[in-house]
Amino acid sequence: MIFQNPHTHIMLTMRPINDRGEWQPKSQKCYLCRKDNREKSIPASEFKEAESEGWRKQYQYRVGKKKVWLTEESAARRDLKQISKEPKSEKAMNPLITDWNSKDSLFRWRESWASMCNQALRDNNINQQIDHRSYESQGINKVSSVHLGPSAYQAEKRGQHTELGNLNRGIAEDNIFLNNLEEQIKRMEEMETEHLNQINAKLEGLRSKYIAYAYERLTLSAAVSTIENQKRNEAVIAKTYAESMEQVTVALENFLKSLDLKKQELELCSPLQVKKRKELIEEIARTEIEVQSLYDRREKIFKAYKADPSDPIFPEFIETKKQRIAFLRSEQAKINTEFWQLVEDNKERLKELRSLHYAKRNQWENFTKRKLKEHYQDNYNQSTWEKAKAQAPDISEVEGTGIRNNKSHRR
Repeated sequence: MIFQNPHTHIMLTMRPINDRGEWQPKSQKCYLCRKDNREKSIPASEFKEAESEGWRKQYQYRVGKKKVWLTEESAARRDLKQISKEPKSEKAMNPLITDWNSKDSLFRWRESWASMCNQALRDNNINQQIDHRSYESQGINKVSSVHLGPSAYQAEKRGQHTELGNLNRGIAEDNIFLNNLEEQIKRMEEMETEHLNQINAKLEGLRSKYIAYAYERLTLSAAVSTIENQKRNEAVIAKTYAESMEQVTVALENFLKSLDLKKQELELCSPLQVKKRKELIEEIARTEIEVQSLYDRREKIFKAYKADPSDPIFPEFIETKKQRIAFLRSEQAKINTEFWQLVEDNKERLKELRSLHYAKRNQWENFTKRKLKEHYQDNYNQSTWEKAKAQAPDISEVEGTGIRNNKSHRR
């Protein structure tokens, strides 16, 4: 047997067992009792003892138009009528369950599971290890894929591309692209031997990475904006169709009622009232034409409303893109900080760095643009490139502080 999606479902009881092997309740009823000006949650099993100490249950009473919780003694002094026999209460979870079902416990179990899996891999001489932590926690510059689910998984297995499958493929391609770009930038930086050239290469490399991240972020932001606008437009259209359908239905009901009344009036009309009968017959004919027209209009609205909708937009699709945008934004902030720290550390040599980056700038920008074109192919956009480039940190073109728009970059 070949398992392409190995996993397990483990069912665990949420009901504790005491030391005698008896089931304990998952929760217990607690009365919200009052004593003086204090309110306290007291388990039902401990209420008798608490009552002897002066704690009293609270019931609901009506004061004017309001409903309030009072003890029986307080209500009796104000001559109020009780409107509920149920005392004020809440359910308190068993503290064992609270820990069992907490995130901290989940993280401990995941760590333990990873440790056991890795030990089993080592015992079987398999040179692989798993890590229970997220990419972000591991410091890995990647975005995780989304869960396909059984229907999408089976469709992909049959060779049919799905929206979620396409999303995962896009995530994988973007991760590979950024990883390869960073590796190539690193190799270009290492090729520079002289110290000042290395600093300049480091600055240009950071700037190139920033542009690549900004380009992808701007592209994703535009895509998310388009999708959200599409959803809003579809909602507006659906609302318009619904309102039109409601108006036509109301008008149709009124005409049908009028038609019935006219027909009844015609039945009761004496054959001797020739003129009146003729008028009623003409009115009935006109009304029937109106009714048929409304039926036709309603059918057109129904067909338009039931037309094939646009491709479904999965919540995971938009949410994953938004997570990717947030990730890219945070990476830009890190690059920006590193860039300006390097400028600050070498501010006494800014004039020399300035002349170097003039000479090498085209080389770096052409490299970054080429890589973006290779990755995005027909979807590459020159306007997005210009915007991404304009956002990138850069050394001032004139002497002075050596930093152009430093405050705006840091902000």
